[in-house]
Amino acid sequence: MKTSTRSLAILIVLLFLLTACSGNNGPDVSKAFTQYLQENLPPWEARQFKVIARENVGTEAQPVYQVRYEATIYPAEHLYQQRASLLSSPVLEQVQKKNQRFNVHGIGELVLYGGDWHSDFYMESGYPDDGGRPASAFQGNHVVMGTSAYRNLIKRAKDNGESLSQEISQQQQAVREAQAALEQLRKDHTRALSESSATLASIQQANREQRQQLNAQHRQGLQKSNVELRAERSQQEAALRETHQQRIGEIEAAYSDQVEANRKERASAQQQRSQRLNQARDQHQADIRDARSRLERDAFRAFNSEAQTRLQNQRQTIETHYRDQLAPISEKEAAAREQRREALQVATQHYREQLAALSEESTQANRATQKEARNVFQGALSEIDTELQNAEQTHRALQAKGNENITQARNDLQRLQQALNSKQSQLQRIEQQLAELER
Repeated sequence: MKTSTRSLAILIVLLFLLTACSGNNGPDVSKAFTQYLQENLPPWEARQFKVIARENVGTEAQPVYQVRYEATIYPAEHLYQQRASLLSSPVLEQVQKKNQRFNVHGIGELVLYGGDWHSDFYMESGYPDDGGRPASAFQGNHVVMGTSAYRNLIKRAKDNGESLSQEISQQQQAVREAQAALEQLRKDHTRALSESSATLASIQQANREQRQQLNAQHRQGLQKSNVELRAERSQQEAALRETHQQRIGEIEAAYSDQVEANRKERASAQQQRSQRLNQARDQHQADIRDARSRLERDAFRAFNSEAQTRLQNQRQTIETHYRDQLAPISEKEAAAREQRREALQVATQHYREQLAALSEESTQANRATQKEARNVFQGALSEIDTELQNAEQTHRALQAKGNENITQARNDLQRLQQALNSKQSQLQRIEQQLAELER
């Protein structure tokens, strides 16, 4: 009996020491959860908290505790969600009552860093989806649904809607009157422009007939002068072109001779290369046939390898010699092309300079003739254009004034229409907000 009592006492002491040791080394999870609610979910508070299981998944030096918990939480004040906005005032709906309890389950993690425990909790179940916020978290002059302030706001919104409806009716009448005035202004302007256009058309017709006569006389004189100048210039250009073509023919003939000579040298080098390659190949094949008939297989393999290497070296030597033969030929071909290009460039440049000088001489003579004829023509035109210019200025002034009046009337109508649209938008917004609150 004494032994059992002593064992029980020792067991109690050990359990007490184990509990004390665990309490000193591990974090206060309940305190950490309360602090988490204060920092992340105000004004939620915890009434009850229970750790179901916990485990140090870190090390003794860097402990990381993971816990599974259950708790009872409640909001310390009423919580709301914004249902709508009416007349710039947020309308709030209560979603959670003060002190309403919720049993939540979840997991948490606590890490020791810098001598303090840093925690993070996750609620797996029990926390309401529409948690809401306290009234102080909403900006503006908010009202709560169901209160006298809410009912007063609804009445004020409806009164504003009725007032806007009356203003819209008056504005619509003003828009219709402005539209009618604008339409009448357009008709008057169109009629005045039509009369002015008829007068201007008559003057323009007379002006065109007179200009046609002057143009005909002017063109006849210019055509005669141009025909004479072109005939003289054509003869001079034909002589220059013939000389130029002869020079081009000489250059091309010399180049063709050089090309043909280079072609023959290249063909001779190619023929020599082919002959030497064929000789090397034939000699190689003859050596192989002879070796196959008189040597054993191992000796033949060695001989064949050496023969292949020798043939490859012969081919490389032949190709090197062939490239050495082609190099001076390519240089001569390039020199011939460059010589031809330079000769053609010089001949063409000389021909262009001759044509440019001839063109400049012809142009100066033509300009002098045209200038004299144009002075006479312009003097005659200026006499008949004065009346037409005056009529056109009068017509443009009438058109500009009418357009200015129409633009002013259209702007006035647009301002009225914009004001009407603004009031209609305000009324529609109030009606939509009221409809949302009535749902």
